[in-house]
Amino acid sequence: MNDEFEERLRDVTATVLGVDPDLLSDGSSPETLAAWKSVRHLSLIAAVEEAFSIQFSMAEIHATQSFGALRQIVSERIGRGPVQ
Repeated sequence: MNDEFEERLRDVTATVLGVDPDLLSDGSSPETLAAWKSVRHLSLIAAVEEAFSIQFSMAEIHATQSFGALRQIVSERIGRGPVQ
């Protein structure tokens, strides 16, 4: 991940979860990061919505259960298309 979008998403996620950005991978999730609790998940959603000027649907909020899924949904919502 080396473009501005992905770096920004990684930084927002790491800040909200209180983890080192280098610890995040597509597989990072509540099951792999102790800091990713339900309350922090809602804070993460709010922070990402604000950072990217988007609003998630309830289905998208439930689907963002990993960093990879979050990256995919945000990419599509801001018009970048599917993540490769």
